[in-house]
Amino acid sequence: MTFSDILTYLHSGHAVRRAEYDPALIIFEQVPAKITNIEKLQSVPSNVTTLLIKQKVSINYCNQFILYDFLTETATYCVFDGDDLNATDWEVVDENYDPHECM
Repeated sequence: MTFSDILTYLHSGHAVRRAEYDPALIIFEQVPAKITNIEKLQSVPSNVTTLLIKQKVSINYCNQFILYDFLTETATYCVFDGDDLNATDWEVVDENYDPHECM
């Protein structure tokens, strides 16, 4: 599949990967969310939390693609490069995918 093909799947909530990736890696699109209860966020430093609360603002998550690693249980922001955009080895990952079977 091409990047254009998998973009539709990402937008509809599916995980994807490239065949050349390590089997432990998948990509998904984060669900857009508006966070108004800043105090509860563990991923924001306390000084920034204080600043955001003082300014009475929220955080809007949108258009974020996450690269998830099953081995390290790490989620990082995914930025697609030219190789990714032109690749034809994209695959849709369903809920039965077991990265450990592929290693």
